Order: sequence, then structure tokens, then C-alpha cells
Amino acid sequence: MSARSNARWVMTSQVFRILTQTLGLAILARILGPAEYGLMALVMTVVGFITMFRDAGMGTAVIQKAELERGHIASAAWLNLAQGFLIFGLLFLGADFLGHWFANPRMASVLRLLAWSFPLYGASSIQQALMERSSRFATMARIEIVSSAISFVAAILFAKSGYGVYSLALQTLIAAALTTVQLWIAGAASVFGIPKWKGFAEFLGFGGRLTLFSVVNYFSRNADNLLIGKYLGDVALGIYSMAYKIMLFPVQNLTFVAGRSLLPVLSRKQGNLREVWATYLKASSMIAMLAAPLFFLTITFRWEVVRVAFGDGWLAVPPLLLWLCLVGTIQVQMSLTGSVLIALGKTALHLRLGVLSAVTQVVAFVAGIHWGMEALVKLYLLSNIVNSVFVYPALFQSVKGNAGEYLRALMIPYASGLLLWSVFAFLRGQMVSLQLSPIAIVLVGGAGFMCAYLSLCWLFARSNCLDLLSMVKPGRQVEG
Repeated sequence: MSARSNARWVMTSQVFRILTQTLGLAILARILGPAEYGLMALVMTVVGFITMFRDAGMGTAVIQKAELERGHIASAAWLNLAQGFLIFGLLFLGADFLGHWFANPRMASVLRLLAWSFPLYGASSIQQALMERSSRFATMARIEIVSSAISFVAAILFAKSGYGVYSLALQTLIAAALTTVQLWIAGAASVFGIPKWKGFAEFLGFGGRLTLFSVVNYFSRNADNLLIGKYLGDVALGIYSMAYKIMLFPVQNLTFVAGRSLLPVLSRKQGNLREVWATYLKASSMIAMLAAPLFFLTITFRWEVVRVAFGDGWLAVPPLLLWLCLVGTIQVQMSLTGSVLIALGKTALHLRLGVLSAVTQVVAFVAGIHWGMEALVKLYLLSNIVNSVFVYPALFQSVKGNAGEYLRALMIPYASGLLLWSVFAFLRGQMVSLQLSPIAIVLVGGAGFMCAYLSLCWLFARSNCLDLLSMVKPGRQVEG
């Protein structure tokens, strides 16, 4: 399959997951109280950190490896299963200690329940990697949709039956069990054969560097929350986290779809750098087509968006949102470089760039915290610009690409977004002077912005528009 076809199925699964999460939150929040959600958030802080070690990069190694033997598959499968049981044992035995550490004894029983998900995923993650390696994303979408739907219904039934916070934990556990069973049925052949000892060393080296990158990235992405919470207080942290979540939503979802879709395609092309570069350029252009209107529309109508969505109590968010959306435009484009470097087996370079990014971001946070949140987000933007100065030359050298081609691939979407930002900022001012309501400004201005953006892209980047349409409506299956 092509990267475009992969993206269509990954996007289908992701959209369904977002819808079930949103609907689930709306329904379950009426049954469960803030105490249950607070406890689950505390538990997921621990589980989220441990999850980085669940796969240890083995699945990605299976997808990336050019020549894959049965012994390699068995090595990765046994490693993942052992890792799953190891994490299960540590979490199960350490649950009481963690509950005492966080001064919340109720954590222990929830952690023990969620601990069972790790061996379940460990028993099936290589089956999933093999499916993604062969671009069986249609099957993966079906598996994920079925698991999400059934676990969603189960969580509601458990909540209505009085299981409280355990209904949320059981939702995760049921999804893991259903995913594992379906992967084994769809995968057919067992992956637990005779391991190849050389495969252990190869996968541990490759996966270890990816895991270390995830750890570094985790701490750099949470350093801002720690500093703001410590020095500026809970209220400031709440305002910042809300602005950050608005920015992060398109970044996370676009990069998840693009990265997961691209990796198997780029890995199969790793011997032909010209094809890798062409696929990367096409993917970057399509990401820009989607990201540019989301970010610049949010920037233009940020005051009205916040008023309509969250109310007047959050009016400290829009000034931060301006700078964070600009950060988002950089991050969403740079995120694809990771897929390219991993596909080429350059995990050591990927890790070095990750460490550099973490250092510059933490320095920006430490420096900015003394002048308040707006200074912090401005320095955060500057740190991302500095990172790009190092990341892109490393990427261009790795794939024999050049900056001119890359900038041309992004020019139409971002130039259109910038132009419309200036035009609609003026029009927004006129609508405000006419005393239109915030929701009217969002609806009228948003519709006008999107119509103008789509018209510009259709005039100057029609092929990219057709490529995006082909993701929604199956038709042409052009490679890349």
C-alpha cells in the first residue's frame, strides 16, 4: 500500500478514537465524580511514564529492518513478552509503595488492575508491528475500532453498576485484551519461534536508543509544567496547560497519523534515498496543507474561540495561544524528520537531536519563568527555531535533500495562512466593532477563512488538494 492509503486508514481509526473519547468523557463525567477522574489522572501519570518502556522500540525495529528473518521476529517477540511481564511484576509489587508516595492509597488497587495490560500488549505488539510493516492498516483500523467501541460501552456499563474509577481502568484493560485477541487471529502465524541471539543485540541497540529518546522527550515536554507549577502556581499552570492542549491537539493527531503511516513505507525504501526524499516532501506538503489553516485560524480568532469554548474565565489563554500556535507550526513539520531518521536506521542521530532539543527547551523554560508565562512561550518559540537550525541540515544530509525543495513544498499553505491571518485579523476587528457575538464571529469568520484558504490552495496547489481528497475518497493509489 501507499503512504496515502496507510494514512487514510490510520486517520479513520484515530477519528473514531477521538469521537469515542469525547463522547465517553461527556457520558462518564455525568456518572463519575471529579474524585474518580482525579485518581485516574494520578494513576495514568505513573502508567504513562512506564508505557514508554513497554515496547522498548522492538516494534519499530521490526518495521524498520530491511531484511527480517524468523529468528529476528522471535527475538523481538520474546523480548517484548518478557518486558511485559517484568513491568507487570514491578508495578504489581510496587503499587502499595506508589500509593504511599503519592499519599493516595486507592492508587494501589487501580495500578494492580492496569498492570495486567502490559503482558497483554507484550504478547501481541510484534503481531501489530508485522501488520504495519506490511501496511495492513485497514485490518489494524478494524481491530482498533472494535476494541475502542466495545471497551467504551463496557466502561459505561461498569460505571452505571457502581464500579467507580475501576470502570475507567477496566476500559483500558478490556481494550488491551480485545486488541491482543484480534491481532492473534488476524496475524494467524505464531511469532514465538526460536530466537536468533544476534537479533537480541540488534534489537536492543536500536530499541534502546528509541526508548532513551522517548524518556528525554518526556522530561523536556513536562519541564514547563513542573516549573510553572512550582514558581507561578496552580492557576498559572491551569491557564498554560489549557493553551498548550489547544495547540497540541492538531500537532499530536497529525503527527500520529503521518508518522505511523510513513514509517513502513519509508523503511521499505531505505535503500533509495531519492524515493525517501520524494515521499518525505509529499508528506510534509500534505501536513502543511492541513496544519496551516488550523493554526492560523486559531491565531486569528483566538479570543472568540476561547470565549465560546471555555468562557470568560479563561481570557488569559489567548495571549499565550498566539505564540504556542506558531510553535505548533514548527513542531508539526519537524516531527516527520523522526520517521525518516528511524526508517534509515539513524537512531543515534535521532537521539542526539532529541537531547539537543531537550536542552534548548529546558534552558528556554528556566530563563522565561522569571518574566512570566508570555515570556516563557516566546522563548519556547525561539528554542524551536534554534532546534530547526540543527535538525533540518542533519535531515537534508541524511537523505541528500535540499532546503529549496523543502521550502517550496511548504510555501503555498503557509504563505496562504499568513496572508489570510492579516486579512481576517482586520475583518475580525470590523466584526468586533459591529458588536457581533463571539460565536457569530467564529462561525462567519471561520467559514470565510476556510473558503478563502481552500480557494488559494486549489488555485496554486491543486495536486496537493487532490492528494488529500484521495485520502478521504479511495481512488488513485499512487505510491508515496
